Amino acid sequence: SALEALERINSEVLVNTELEFDFYEDDEDDEDDDFYFLNLDDIAAVKEAPIEYLTNLEKGSTCRAYAAEYLGIIGSEKLVYILVKYLKDKSELVRSHAAKALGNIGSYSAMDALIGILENDNEDEKVCIEAVRSLG
Repeated sequence: SALEALERINSEVLVNTELEFDFYEDDEDDEDDDFYFLNLDDIAAVKEAPIEYLTNLEKGSTCRAYAAEYLGIIGSEKLVYILVKYLKDKSELVRSHAAKALGNIGSYSAMDALIGILENDNEDEKVCIEAVRSLG
């Protein structure tokens, strides 16, 4: 379980118990962190200012993806326009978590953006799978 993993590695987490956040390697051409463990300080900082983390390219793809997913948990329709922008992020990880966040929000404009992912023949498979999951 996520709690057992947290106990095993002290302050580093592979899975956040609130978000069920999946970590995997990004594309080879992604210059961000290919595999990055979020520690508890990172998680707290992202929750404190998720939009700042999402928009700051220096934070790395894992922190930005976590921020996108956290915005989905907040669930405000007002966040859709921000998340739609990150469906075009260079990181597949960020794009897939932005899609998941849009699914959590569930508004018409969020669903429209998810359909747009599926209409894009050049989109990565993982992002398309997340869009399908999010559409239900």
